Amino acid sequence: MSGVAQGTKHDLVVFAGLFVPVFLLAPYADFLWFRTFISDRTFGSSYAWMSWPMLLSWIPYVIIFGVVGVILAIILRTTKPAYWSLSFGALYSLGWFLMSSHGFEGSARFANYFWIYARYLVPPLSCACAMLYARHHANQSLRNPGPYA
Repeated sequence: MSGVAQGTKHDLVVFAGLFVPVFLLAPYADFLWFRTFISDRTFGSSYAWMSWPMLLSWIPYVIIFGVVGVILAIILRTTKPAYWSLSFGALYSLGWFLMSSHGFEGSARFANYFWIYARYLVPPLSCACAMLYARHHANQSLRNPGPYA
């Protein structure tokens, strides 16, 4: 098997090995986050379109997929890790979208649609941004080892 195929196989194993537990555990983390920090609380809003509960519900996904992005940055052997990390989050969001149902009332405002559908962008963006940050930071550290190297 060639080196490229071997690296791709390794990357697929890492991708699948991370994806399954994240896909199964992220909704549970979201549920616990919601019960702990959002449920039974009243949130004021300084803007008519702002929804603090919806914005706060993105936090566990930013954390989870940020950690996944860093893990992918460290473990993947590919020359294009941004595609892999973006795909990881996008695949999660696609599965999440296909398993969800959104019933809107006839009087739903644009902000309602925005907050519901924008949350599907959080996993791919946070995974890719964390991966890019980790790779950039690692490259900077290797170029500038500092006084203790």
